[in-house]
Amino acid sequence: MLKTFFLPLALILPVLSCGASEGSTEAGPAAGAETASPAAGAPKAQTVAIESATRELRCGCKIDSVGHCGNYVAVGDEWLEIANPKDHGLNNMEWCGVPANQKTQGTVAGERTADGKIQVATLEIAGK
Repeated sequence: MLKTFFLPLALILPVLSCGASEGSTEAGPAAGAETASPAAGAPKAQTVAIESATRELRCGCKIDSVGHCGNYVAVGDEWLEIANPKDHGLNNMEWCGVPANQKTQGTVAGERTADGKIQVATLEIAGK
């Protein structure tokens, strides 16, 4: 019975410890060889300023192209998720209960991040 337990364990342990040991045999670059940094040759991820303007605010569950809850801002013809809602006192689903036909507006400025979200610098919600 112990043999049945230890045999699979003996087969798994060497596999699990392969990359964890200090003396790893993983091949690296040869001594003196040049290595390219991950960003070499690739454009740096940049942010794009989003000017202060009155914009529509909506929960992602009310946006067909998103389909799940989250705080979103209309910028041009796209919806950007707010990357820092807690910085502005927003909960995760601030506008979830607002009917789709009722518009929530706010003055928003910030930066579009490389991952397609908006890092909000200023947010003033109309009526608050």
